[in-house]
Parts: sequence; C-alpha cells; structure tokens
Amino acid sequence: MLYAYRTKAHQSLGISPFEMLYGASPREPGQDVLQTLGEKFGYERLFYLQQDRLKGKDSETIAKDEQEEGYTQFSPGTQVVKINHSKKTKLDPNFKSKIYTVLAALNNNVYILANPKGIRMKRAINGSQLKKFNSRQHANQTFHEIMEGV
Repeated sequence: MLYAYRTKAHQSLGISPFEMLYGASPREPGQDVLQTLGEKFGYERLFYLQQDRLKGKDSETIAKDEQEEGYTQFSPGTQVVKINHSKKTKLDPNFKSKIYTVLAALNNNVYILANPKGIRMKRAINGSQLKKFNSRQHANQTFHEIMEGV
C-alpha cells in the first residue's frame, strides 16, 4: 500500500513522491499512464521551484547582510539597569534593582555609568548588559487616586 502511494503521480506535485525524493522514477513492470504524463510537467515544475527557492535564499542572505547591528544605543543622561548575572533560580529578577545613569557613550556600544549616588563606576559596561529603565508613573498611587486625576 505504501509503495503504491509513493510511486503514483500526485496531482499537486505532478510527479510521484519517489521521484521527488530520488530524482528518478521507480522501476516497475507496468508503467502508470499518469506518471509518464506527469514526468514532463513535474520535472519542469520541480526545476522552476528549485530555481525559485534559490532566488529566495539569495534575497534572504542579502537582506541579512544589509541589516544593521540591532543593539540599543543610550545617550548620556539615560537611566539604565544592569543584567543580574548572579541569578540562581528562574524566580530571581533578570535585572539588578539599582538604577544607573549613562555618563558617556564610547565606541563599540560601550558606556560609562554612574551609580545611584552619582559616583562614576570603575569599569565601562557593554550595552548588551544594559536595559533602559522605564519608571512607573503611578507606582505608589491607588486605582481611585489615578481615576480622580483623569
């Protein structure tokens, strides 16, 4: 049953799955009429699909090469948080709770930071280790206080 399925020409492909996989028709004593008819159209379609697929791959690689670096840049004065590398369990926070301020941006996505007290840190930090800090405007207000202000 499986052999019959694999050797008969399919309507969607125009050729048999065996031919699609191995590139040659299977040997059998009685040739199928649909298979011989589908060979001509199937090979043309197979060649067209292969060429079309190669063109798509080429355009994908060109688009990836043209794409710029995807890192975030921080301007001086931006508040950022650092990644928590001492994370032990999945429930530990991803970022440290200290909020740092960017003092200067150097080459290659490297930044000089100041701690919350305003003291400059000894080492420069790579931008991939940072995330912009977004403060919550209504963090200490209740729902009713927020709705009264609207």
